[in-house]
Amino acid sequence: MRIPAALTAAPLPVPAVVAAQPRAHLVWVRFREDPGLAVTVALTLGLSVAAVVYFQAAGLTVAYDDAHSRLMIARTVLDGRHPGLAQLGGVWPPLPQLAMLPFVWNDDLFYSGIAGAIPSALAYVVSSAFLYKLIVRLTLDTAAGLIGVLAFSGPNVLYLQSVPMSELPFTACFLGTVYFATSWMLRGSLFSLFMAALMACLSSLSRYEGWVLVVLLAVTVVWFCKRAGHRYEEIEGIALLFGLMAFLGGGLWVLWNRLIFGDALYFLHSQYGTKALNSLQLAAMPPAARPIGNLVLSAQVVAWALLDNVGVVASGLAVLGLARLAVARRFGPATVTAG
Repeated sequence: MRIPAALTAAPLPVPAVVAAQPRAHLVWVRFREDPGLAVTVALTLGLSVAAVVYFQAAGLTVAYDDAHSRLMIARTVLDGRHPGLAQLGGVWPPLPQLAMLPFVWNDDLFYSGIAGAIPSALAYVVSSAFLYKLIVRLTLDTAAGLIGVLAFSGPNVLYLQSVPMSELPFTACFLGTVYFATSWMLRGSLFSLFMAALMACLSSLSRYEGWVLVVLLAVTVVWFCKRAGHRYEEIEGIALLFGLMAFLGGGLWVLWNRLIFGDALYFLHSQYGTKALNSLQLAAMPPAARPIGNLVLSAQVVAWALLDNVGVVASGLAVLGLARLAVARRFGPATVTAG
């Protein structure tokens, strides 16, 4: 029997197997390609460590009452009469407390508050990296990105990144959401859109402000698709890709409240929730000083809080910078998202 010629032919060339590059090598390559990012990470790491040490020495790491509570929640998940994830409760979104779990088992880290400061400090570095990348992507100016990081690294941020609170984890997720959403608008990458949805999901598991972010960004995604002339079927697919991931966090939290506490809106109805505590505080205030139901007064409170935390000069420069960018980009979608 003759062997078919196809079986006696020269073997096909086998492509060479390229060894996967170590993750550390890939990070180093990224830093070499973007020295500004390397400077950002090095600078913020130094500021972060210095701030944590300073506020720890000053005895301010757990000055907030909420800092104690968040540490206790994380600790009781691992150690207590009834340890388990149910100890996360149903009032505060769980991500900041979950981020403390690798550290709260250690008594020294727990009692000093450093167990909760570590996730906040890492979130500050990540926030700064996202902010730098966002500014450079919009302006194509490395110096502008570094200046933005320096402006971001004010005393208020350096303190909040040194304590067991949720502000910096949320900020990292928020800036990640805006960065990836902007990248999607500028380049059309569906991977960037998915990452924006993932970061939005994580933001909704960090603070309830993230729920507002998810809704606003969902509207922005649909608006951008219509503005770009996508067909209905394309808009539907993009909206599903974004929405299924972005709304997952809020949906899981509502389901958690229903399964653990028997009330899907327990975080609203609980006597330990923000609504109940704020009601007690509002009851002690004169009616004219209550911002609830008063849009003008609420706007004034937010404005004064912004000025007190950021400062008049920085706030003014931020407004002027955003206006300049909007005019330069002719109020493009990416600029609207970044604003």
